[in-house]
Amino acid sequence: MCRKQHGAAFATYAQVKRAAITIDDPKAQLRRYASSEKAARLFCGTCGSSLFWESNDHPELLGVAVGALDVPLGVPVLAHIYVGSKADWVTLSDGVPGYEGDYAGPPVPRDA
Repeated sequence: MCRKQHGAAFATYAQVKRAAITIDDPKAQLRRYASSEKAARLFCGTCGSSLFWESNDHPELLGVAVGALDVPLGVPVLAHIYVGSKADWVTLSDGVPGYEGDYAGPPVPRDA
């Protein structure tokens, strides 16, 4: 779903505690799309840019689309998730743990 929504090999999100973020949307342009039974994606209703990702399993968190930020993120990558459905042309060789789905279960081997 992430690849399809972004039209790219990756969708890069930074997870933040929902209580720690304020969304200023005075013109009510933020749109929500339930992309599956488990998640929703929020995007700009004017230009269509992907902005946020919500998980029904973790409502206390909000995924922020890092590509939409105008400033450096300044934090390291902690994990690759959903590597079980990664693009077949992608090889993950950066040493960062990868998970078949979300963070549940042990990391998958690096040759996956």
